Amino acid sequence: MMLVYRPLDKAEASSVIDPSQQSSSLDEVVDQCASFFNMRGTNIEFVHQSARDYLDGENGQSTLNLYEDYGQGEIALTYLSYLTEHLEMNPARLPRPDSTRPLGLMQNNSLVVSLDYAATFWAQHLESASAKQTILIQTVFIEQGKLERFLRTKFLEWLECPSLLNELSHATKALKILSNIVDVRIVHSIHMSVI
Repeated sequence: MMLVYRPLDKAEASSVIDPSQQSSSLDEVVDQCASFFNMRGTNIEFVHQSARDYLDGENGQSTLNLYEDYGQGEIALTYLSYLTEHLEMNPARLPRPDSTRPLGLMQNNSLVVSLDYAATFWAQHLESASAKQTILIQTVFIEQGKLERFLRTKFLEWLECPSLLNELSHATKALKILSNIVDVRIVHSIHMSVI
């Protein structure tokens, strides 16, 4: 919660946790951390700004600082995997591409809700992690090729998601981030495969 850019919906928070490591339900985890977090509707939030300040430590020197760079990379990797696995064409099930969306359609679509944070902020987490060039991020770019695989197989589906969520400004920001951190050869190769 210290590393995310806004409070997470319960469905969004579940998407960042590896299912194989979920020994207890998200509600139980939030209850165990009741001194710091609570549920407001379906959002998980800090109980008060003072709880966040406490975790930040004195003078902004949190014990979590050592984990932050790795944590940002881990979040980016988890969201890339989650998006690769769950993104699909037309997740809102619109009858035609030019269909108008009924009010509230996106808030009632569990797939779109679970993808909201991941589709909106994965690139910002990747940027935060890549600034330090951690081993984890180098692995994403070089050895495992998760980013390249995601861009090759799910780029259009991802682009559709921010559009459905009225978050195209975040998609534009993500593309600018990618142009700054991704190897030009990868971008050219993906561009050629899309054409």
